[in-house]
Amino acid sequence: MKPTFQTMLLAFVLLFSSSLNAQQKKTTKDIKKIFFYSFENLTSTAQVQTLEQNVLFINGVTEVKSNYDLDKRKGQIIVVVIERAKISEGDPQFSLVSLKSAIVKSHLTPLEVIEEDTVIEN
Repeated sequence: MKPTFQTMLLAFVLLFSSSLNAQQKKTTKDIKKIFFYSFENLTSTAQVQTLEQNVLFINGVTEVKSNYDLDKRKGQIIVVVIERAKISEGDPQFSLVSLKSAIVKSHLTPLEVIEEDTVIEN
């Protein structure tokens, strides 16, 4: 018995859809990054509160904490970022430049940044 065009088309569609599902089920690895960014020229707690609010709007930021000492006019902002595995070239990613810009816009002077990375399996 000779396979018909419809049978061959059906087999092709089933094969294609199963391979597509297999590709979608591949585990992706997200990266959890923690940035410790120190700053100086702190004059008020309002500066830190504004900075925290502005940093939360940066793409990829999931958590923000701060430590500071008004007497020493220094502080540190701790920023947690989850970087998703890129699916396409245009996917927005976290930018360290945006973080530094937020510090400067809060009238603070950025100092040192330390980064810690952890891989998260999905």
